[in-house]
Amino acid sequence: MCETPFGEDVRLPKEKVIAILNCLVEGASVRATSRLCDVTPRSVLNMLVLAGERSEKLVGKLIANIPCKDVECHEIWGYVYKKEAHKTPDEAHDT
Repeated sequence: MCETPFGEDVRLPKEKVIAILNCLVEGASVRATSRLCDVTPRSVLNMLVLAGERSEKLVGKLIANIPCKDVECHEIWGYVYKKEAHKTPDEAHDT
């Protein structure tokens, strides 16, 4: 009998799924999560995709038709242009 872990009827216990998602939420890498939870990296990625899809579905149902006047994005920032020191001579005159 083949012993590969790719059977479609194989399901992870609820406790294992929660442990995987907790590791990912805490910032552990896919490899570290797979090692800590004793699952394959593919299982971790599959769980991450599934959690994302279900979260998107839930948020779509719960947050709908809510009037909004202001949106604050505190954590969104970044460099839009290059720093002056990294510009080429041609780019130095563009602002």
